[in-house]
Amino acid sequence: MPETMSFEWTGTAYQERQAGREAQIILVLSLVVVFLFLAAQYESWTLPLVILLVVPLAFLGALGAQALRGAPIDLYGQIGLVTLIGSRRRTRS
Repeated sequence: MPETMSFEWTGTAYQERQAGREAQIILVLSLVVVFLFLAAQYESWTLPLVILLVVPLAFLGALGAQALRGAPIDLYGQIGLVTLIGSRRRTRS
């Protein structure tokens, strides 16, 4: 492509690219919020760490299931991943 020509993302394509970048930030922030919630619930800083160690395994399972289905990681898939983070807590005995 000549140097006098350029391209840019516009409309829906631009919004999709922006949303893809924000998904990673949202996932990290959701981990922090869940950790703080669990720390307050269990009144411990170590127990939430143990519980949250399961999250990468759950992510791999969810991503593997989507890959087996041939489904893209769309908005619904991203919401499911955030839900996995929140569902990794257990009841206190």
